[in-house]
Amino acid sequence: MAAGDRRSAVLQAYIRSPGFLIHGNATARYLALLAFLYREHPEAFEAVVQMRGRQRVYFAKSSEEIEAVSVNTFPQRIPGSPFWALTNSNLRQKQTILTRVLFALGYPEDVSQLVIVGLDGGIKQRVRA
Repeated sequence: MAAGDRRSAVLQAYIRSPGFLIHGNATARYLALLAFLYREHPEAFEAVVQMRGRQRVYFAKSSEEIEAVSVNTFPQRIPGSPFWALTNSNLRQKQTILTRVLFALGYPEDVSQLVIVGLDGGIKQRVRA
């Protein structure tokens, strides 16, 4: 199995795992996915932290960096990492940000789409299964 295929398979297994599905809201799943991606790609995550919106900072090394750009950002630490993420965005914006993160880390579009669906589903997927 090629390295990219293995990485994709590991990510797909994670978004189907009880450890991910237990998160009850989109923000918790968003942070869990970012934590997973950091664990899998710590050396490449610096590029992720450089991502910005037109008027917002999505990721930073401190909550103050995120809050300095706009108000009501509710930054939270990405678990197990030295980085913080803006969490006061709607589901669609979180999906867009994650799509950019996954692309930057080299994941194919089909895997990105599965992750985006998982961000919305979480515990609901488990209940339906």
